[in-house]
Amino acid sequence: MSYSYLIMGSPDDGFTSAEIIEDSNAIGRVFELEDGWYVHLIEPERLTDSELVNVILIAKEELKHYVNRKGATFPEDWSRAAVSLWLMQRDDGKGFTLSGDE
Repeated sequence: MSYSYLIMGSPDDGFTSAEIIEDSNAIGRVFELEDGWYVHLIEPERLTDSELVNVILIAKEELKHYVNRKGATFPEDWSRAAVSLWLMQRDDGKGFTLSGDE
């Protein structure tokens, strides 16, 4: 099986998450809120797959670079695009990047 992840800053959620993907299909996501880390999988029993657990751990480490990942109160007049960009702000100044970009 081939797993990957995609970092997303959704204004609907109000926090940044990593969507876990298997062969082009979303199977869950990992995210952090004020009260801790969460892993939501469509099939939680798949957590016995060490490759899946490894991708989840890598995604979690990547999410740590997103300074607004837990969400927070932002101005009501911000557009959806502004909120998305705010959620994608990184601690290394890169801002929004695609996987593999340096």
